Amino acid sequence: MLTGSGRRTNLFTTNTVGDQKGSVLLEFIFSISFLLVIFIFTVTFSFFFADYYGVQKVAREGAREASITGNVDWARVKAEQSAWLWGLDPDRVSVDFFRDGTVVTCHVIYTVSLFHKTFPKLLGGRPLTDVTINAGATFVWLER
Repeated sequence: MLTGSGRRTNLFTTNTVGDQKGSVLLEFIFSISFLLVIFIFTVTFSFFFADYYGVQKVAREGAREASITGNVDWARVKAEQSAWLWGLDPDRVSVDFFRDGTVVTCHVIYTVSLFHKTFPKLLGGRPLTDVTINAGATFVWLER
């Protein structure tokens, strides 16, 4: 079939770029939304992992200080200072010590709210279920 411009066209193969603009836009929107969900998950998991690592460091610092000084009260103060240093919320940290013969164990419990650092308004201000992180460290208790 000849068109007015003299080009030969086939009814089944005529597909111009203008006809694909809607499908390209739709594919772009689906791709961006999928990538955005992956990005939010990655950022949230990285902050959760940083908190998890911080809780482990606090437990180690508390047990180490109790082992060196022989004073559990001073070790608790140092562990709470260490929690602040690692960016943990002091109101959500619980530090306990257990002494059994020649060892002392520092047990730390920390409650994390997901999206608390990155997207606090993401869910309309409603908090998600809190996640509890536990860590413990054991050092030798040296008698002085």
